[in-house]
Amino acid sequence: EEAVDLALHVDLELAKQNADKPDDDQELRKKLWLRIARHVVEEGDAGGGAGAGGGGGADRNIKKAMQFLKQCELLKIEDILPFFPDFVLIDDFKEAICSSLNDYNAHIQGLKADMREATASARCIRADIHELRSKHGFVRASDRCALCDFPLLSRQFYLFPCQHAFHGECLIDEVQGHLDAVQRQQMADLQRRIKQE
Repeated sequence: EEAVDLALHVDLELAKQNADKPDDDQELRKKLWLRIARHVVEEGDAGGGAGAGGGGGADRNIKKAMQFLKQCELLKIEDILPFFPDFVLIDDFKEAICSSLNDYNAHIQGLKADMREATASARCIRADIHELRSKHGFVRASDRCALCDFPLLSRQFYLFPCQHAFHGECLIDEVQGHLDAVQRQQMADLQRRIKQE
């Protein structure tokens, strides 16, 4: 934060470079870019020059602030509006506000499409579960585990719709090799819950 504050007194581009350095912390990056945005609006320094006073200066500050918005994907028009004086005309922001509303609309349409897709997937899963309830399989005394080749009926086993059958422990051992630490922990929790039931 100090680096950005110091750079703002010297070089705006240097401040922008420093604001982008914490690339693993989006919240901090946004905070730093907001500091620069406040400086741009209040000092009228988006392009490196000082802003003039009066109505023309305010117009230039707004235009420079709108250009600044395009340089950082983290900031939206609503983030920098509080930095402007109350008497600034909404007309000056019309284009930026319309653009922001269009972005929100596109985002909402994307979310709606995702929701429709998730609903369709849930419907398919429910149909599959309903179908599985009426399915049955046959296990012969001679059937063996597909992994260890020991008799299937010697221990707890799982029979899949494709007719592959595995001992419970063999299946768990096989799957664990493909899981990361978090997934292995989740699997252990599930096993504990199954045993309790």
